Amino acid sequence: MLLLLLWQLSSSAGMLPADVLASPGTIARAGGELIGDGGTLPHAMGVSLRRVAVGLLLGGAVGIALALVSGLSRLGEDLVDAPVQMLRTVPGSASSRCSSSGWGSGRPRRWPSSPWASPSTSI
Repeated sequence: MLLLLLWQLSSSAGMLPADVLASPGTIARAGGELIGDGGTLPHAMGVSLRRVAVGLLLGGAVGIALALVSGLSRLGEDLVDAPVQMLRTVPGSASSRCSSSGWGSGRPRRWPSSPWASPSTSI
């Protein structure tokens, strides 16, 4: 709360220009307008929640399938476990950059460039 108060006071005093960092009050008003117009924010939240649900379901299904293949057969363990163990060594910051490079806001998917995004941005 203290940080928000200092932020608001410094914005009101002109120490933080509005074009650089909007005040908490301005942000709250803009959020209220987005909620109040009945379409923008609720729609965007619904789209985001659907994306999260689809990702969770797909990731869970693939993970469970790979776990079953790896755990129930010797051949599956040889084929699945070693690559999965190699992927575990990749840091989270690198893998998130790699996966997010395939998604753009309104742009076509760039899957072919995804494997090269992680090494080039993590250096």
